[in-house]
Amino acid sequence: MMLFLASIALGIGPMVLYAILIWRIDRWEREPIPLLLAAFLWGSIPSVLFALIGQAVLGIPMNDLSPDGALFRQL
Repeated sequence: MMLFLASIALGIGPMVLYAILIWRIDRWEREPIPLLLAAFLWGSIPSVLFALIGQAVLGIPMNDLSPDGALFRQL
């Protein structure tokens, strides 16, 4: 569970820093924060869904490539 939370933090952290940096650089016409959140959600929700579908479709054949499954075994 700790690795899952660390991966979430390490994935969201840089995105927040880049968003703040870009938002601060724009002097004249800053976008409202709710619109920025909507834009990130608009991109993140489909990407997560496509990643889960791709993992489900490609996960089974990838395990069959290694005879004993050691190549793709999770630690």
